[in-house]
Amino acid sequence: MAQLPAEIRAEADRMLVAQAFGGIDDVVAFLGGHGFEISRSSVHRHSQALERKIEAMRLATEQAKAIVAGAPDSEGAVSTATIRLAQERLFTLLNEADDGGSLKEVAGAARAIADMARASVSVSAERRKVKAEAADAADGVAKRRGLSGDDASAIRAAIEGLPA
Repeated sequence: MAQLPAEIRAEADRMLVAQAFGGIDDVVAFLGGHGFEISRSSVHRHSQALERKIEAMRLATEQAKAIVAGAPDSEGAVSTATIRLAQERLFTLLNEADDGGSLKEVAGAARAIADMARASVSVSAERRKVKAEAADAADGVAKRRGLSGDDASAIRAAIEGLPA
């Protein structure tokens, strides 16, 4: 199945999904009608793998929704959690790849992990920058309003998420 042209494989996948991963004989007939001799067992294995992938995506989507619902996006919690969730899924993909697996898929997953790691670093750096800017602005306001040094330090610590 992996060797099929993308548009043929996409149509076979659509047929499998539309028939709740049954209809394997229909897919075999469809492929045969397009000149591809694929065994029923190969289509069945592909169907099972596709079903697992779709279930994993559904679960990841539910988890991401739960993260968004359960955690306000204070300090980028949702972004960080989503990146970590995606990294976990990609590491699982890499670990489950068999020796005969597609090198292209594994390389793509590795690139995606690296991209996510860079995104995580960027999110953290931006968060630190915004906190520092907010703390500096608060210091300026505190000084103009005549707050004591201790009060200004307490406000700065609160903005930076540190104990006062």
